[in-house]
Amino acid sequence: MVDSAILYGVLGAIVNGLRVGSLYGLMALGLTLIFRVTKVPNFAYAEYITYGAYAAYLAAVAAGANGVELVIALIAAVIIGAIAALASDELAFKPL
Repeated sequence: MVDSAILYGVLGAIVNGLRVGSLYGLMALGLTLIFRVTKVPNFAYAEYITYGAYAAYLAAVAAGANGVELVIALIAAVIIGAIAALASDELAFKPL
């Protein structure tokens, strides 16, 4: 028989791999979409993702990361990431 600790470890690794892989896929789709629409390779896209991830972390820590507070923190992170993207677009890409 397989030890249950090993089984949980393997299943946890599979779930984590799928989660990280889906995030990479979403990031690649976003980069491709931006390039197809604007014909400009916007490599600052990773910076927007970093802003959003850092904002999500800070909001989750500030909210206690439980239940409804976590959902509010994630919504706040999306809004902060969108504001950062719009600000950099207005300041850097519109003058081009």
